[in-house]
Amino acid sequence: MNKRGNELFYKKIYTEGDDEDDENQSQLKPVIIFYHGIQEHMARYDHVMERFATLGFRVAAMDMVGHGLSEGRRAYIDRYGARSEVTSGGL
Repeated sequence: MNKRGNELFYKKIYTEGDDEDDENQSQLKPVIIFYHGIQEHMARYDHVMERFATLGFRVAAMDMVGHGLSEGRRAYIDRYGARSEVTSGGL
């Protein structure tokens, strides 16, 4: 949920045996975060995300407010800074 109370849909893809909560990992894997454009949604990049995951990367993405499966007025951004507010909270 963001600061404005919208539920945000997100997706994380980790390779088999790569537990995100395991604090004893001897080697952390690189993370790629997908950030879609206006009037898009993260599902458009599923095939790319899956490919990076098979190469050993951790992959994450989320639908911005009003895009894809996230709540909010459809494809509406009231000001540019609103997009950075969403991503500053982390996935």
